[in-house]
Amino acid sequence: MPRVHAALLACVFLAVTLFVGESLGFSSGSVSLACDSMYPLHLTLGPQRSRSPFVIHASKEDNNTIRVTLTSEAETFRGFFLQARDKDDQRVGKFLSVQGDGQILRCDEEGNSVSHKSPEDKRQVSMTWVPLQHRGAVIFQATVVQRYNTFWTNIRSRMYNVS
Repeated sequence: MPRVHAALLACVFLAVTLFVGESLGFSSGSVSLACDSMYPLHLTLGPQRSRSPFVIHASKEDNNTIRVTLTSEAETFRGFFLQARDKDDQRVGKFLSVQGDGQILRCDEEGNSVSHKSPEDKRQVSMTWVPLQHRGAVIFQATVVQRYNTFWTNIRSRMYNVS
């Protein structure tokens, strides 16, 4: 009888571990647990050490907004988490819209983060960002998930000066 009990307990533990592991992968883009670190909670898996195939481009538009594009020429990705950060690594500004498979999120302030909506493959996502009261340096920073166990952190745009 104790062997049956131990086997049943092991099966329950395995099922819970798999469920928790999958839910912490943020397949729907609900990433509020990672707001500060921007690190996906893929349990014991670490980020890739190779150079990221994904880049962030930003360009100023006429109406005091900045168009931010996360893209890759060669690779697709399934998930992303992107924020604007100042020189002190604090979230700044607000995202107004997302084109493509993305959604605007709240990480302490409404609209200061953007993430994917679904785990479908994508090559590019664009968003519109506004600085609000922020003046000075801003860098757009992202974590990109290519597959559950393949992701890059600390992907950064060049620095932009908002005046």
